[in-house]
Amino acid sequence: MRERCDLKCELTPNRHTQRPTQPARARNGERERKTDENTSIYLGFSLANSTAAIVYLNSKRDSEWSRATLETLTAQRRHHMRTKFASIAKPNEFAYVFDSEAYDSSPQVDSHFRMFATYGDGLCQHSGDWTITTEFMADYLASMATVMLADEELTKRAAYELTRAPSLKDIEFAASVVFKESDRDWSHRRYYSTSERKLTSSRAKQHDKRYEEVAEWNNGTPAAIYRMLIPSYAHGLTMYAYADAIRNWSLSQTKLYMDMPAEFLNWFPGDRDKVQQLRHAFNACLNLARAYQLRCEALNDLQNIPTPPVEAPAQVDEPEVLAPAQFDAPEPEVTAIFSQLAADREVGESEPQVAA
Repeated sequence: MRERCDLKCELTPNRHTQRPTQPARARNGERERKTDENTSIYLGFSLANSTAAIVYLNSKRDSEWSRATLETLTAQRRHHMRTKFASIAKPNEFAYVFDSEAYDSSPQVDSHFRMFATYGDGLCQHSGDWTITTEFMADYLASMATVMLADEELTKRAAYELTRAPSLKDIEFAASVVFKESDRDWSHRRYYSTSERKLTSSRAKQHDKRYEEVAEWNNGTPAAIYRMLIPSYAHGLTMYAYADAIRNWSLSQTKLYMDMPAEFLNWFPGDRDKVQQLRHAFNACLNLARAYQLRCEALNDLQNIPTPPVEAPAQVDEPEVLAPAQFDAPEPEVTAIFSQLAADREVGESEPQVAA
């Protein structure tokens, strides 16, 4: 009985020390392995597109996730673009960089538009890079435009960021949504959707997330159009692009007036020179981006034109030229006659002539 109790005590874990049994050790080992795997996942995503992430994942190649993530990061690095260019306004203090993989949760202008300190050492980076502010936006765009003239890849990447603007149809629809006194009545309220460009009085749209109620501020002015169309959590470059598109549309309207985009956004109060510089720099980059897009469309149109098949030149039959050995030999009688005439001629030339 004593031995049986001892054996039972050896197989049962002590509740005071919580010594794990063999199955518990296996579960703990599995938990530790999962912890290591989660750590690799965290490090992989936190160090994405960096050399440290690839070096770390190379050391974990035995993991299926690590191999897959390593292949993904390697492929992303092939398409990663990081272009540095000098500042026009402050070449001895800062330089700029366009990083296609950089990301900030709340950039003031754009996550890909960044700058760093050079301390007068050309394009050598002596600090970490950070997103530019609206104060450096005009200089950044002007400096980038000079590089876009010769760098097609930079123009291609920056075109997507620069051409985020509402279409002419979106602006015209937003301008057509105007509040009426009848909209105060609950039974006559109207609802609009900018994504579908629809204006309706159907009560079924009251709880539709795509539709919003026509309010008193919907008066068709540029400010109301901008408020209707601007997406949520838009950064500075998108805000400027939307304001610029709405202003260009308002110039063709007789009863509407809108300040320049930077003034409309109240970025540089009282400093009209910065407003003008930002407008010219943005238009330069935007025109280069549109020129690149038009060039791509032209090339696509040319590729869609079928080329006629090229006909081989007709072969002309040349006359057959007989070789000297293929001519028929003269008859023997004719040969003898010509030989006798030639001999008589030679004899006549050799005899002396007698004077008359």
